[in-house]
Amino acid sequence: MNTSDTISNSTEAAKAYLDTSAIIALSQKLAKIAPICYTSALAVFEIISGINEKKFSRRRGVINSIFSSNIQIDWRMPNEIICSAFPNVERRVQSEGEIIKEVANKICKASS
Repeated sequence: MNTSDTISNSTEAAKAYLDTSAIIALSQKLAKIAPICYTSALAVFEIISGINEKKFSRRRGVINSIFSSNIQIDWRMPNEIICSAFPNVERRVQSEGEIIKEVANKICKASS
């Protein structure tokens, strides 16, 4: 995972968080507002999980907007954030955020 994709310092944490519904609603404006906000792997996961035959094109467009806007994405899932608070908890080899990122990239390249 690229550390620049993870919210880690207090300056970055001051940005506005965009949840799933905000990302979908603002998908056409993400490039413009990217410097002042961020989103998460959970939001990307929720967009992916809402894909069906009818919504594929729209949701793929939202995912493309997320990636092309360069909005900062915290690729840690909630359980990873919780585990980081407890250093003795064993972590998985590949984070769930990395898996979500791979799936999202494949959706962007898919035609249907």
